[in-house]
Amino acid sequence: MRDEYDFDGGSRGKYADRMGTVRFLTHPDVILDPKVAVPQWGLSERGCSRMARAASGSWVSRLSAIWSSDERKAIEAGGILAEAAGLTLEVLRELAEIDRSSTGVLPGDEHLDNTALFYSQPDVSARGWETARAAQQRILQAV
Repeated sequence: MRDEYDFDGGSRGKYADRMGTVRFLTHPDVILDPKVAVPQWGLSERGCSRMARAASGSWVSRLSAIWSSDERKAIEAGGILAEAAGLTLEVLRELAEIDRSSTGVLPGDEHLDNTALFYSQPDVSARGWETARAAQQRILQAV
């Protein structure tokens, strides 16, 4: 996990002037269910346990805000951190993970291959997925 993002001087989002250090965390293990839309997947028991362990760290007391996408797994993960930090979770739709709706849920190796293409060629849509560059710009504009 990358702990800090060094802003590269590109376009600034609407909250950029209020920020110091930004820590961008992704959710841990989820319950994979092809019958449920990906944004509605929740954290697994292991995922909740991992978030609780992370939320017990001393770094959590130094947080001044916690933001999440509107996806269930992100809200659950952010909620665990927010509770530990004594903060209110803020939800921002634009922080959502990449749009993979063009393929739906891909089997293990196929998903890994498509993800590798997504990251190795950030301006190319991997089988219709949102490009890495577009996702990065969406998130930077939001914050």
